[in-house]
Amino acid sequence: MTTFQWLDWIVMDHLRLDSCEKPRTRKYTKLDPIYAKTLKLRAGAVEAAVQARIRTHFLGKPIRAVEI
Repeated sequence: MTTFQWLDWIVMDHLRLDSCEKPRTRKYTKLDPIYAKTLKLRAGAVEAAVQARIRTHFLGKPIRAVEI
C-alpha cells in the first residue's frame, strides 16, 4: 500500500519523484520510506499495466475521433 500512497501523493500534488527522499518529507510523513528509483520503477509498472488494460478493453473496437 505504501507505493500507492506515495504515487498518489506525488502525482496528485505534482511533486518531483525525488521528494520521497527529502529529509523534511520523511520527517513529516508516516509513510514508510521509499527511494525515488524504486518509485520510478513501480510507476513504470503501473503505466504498463494500465496501457495493457486499455489495449485489451479497446481491442477490435473502432477508434473514433472525439470533438472538443
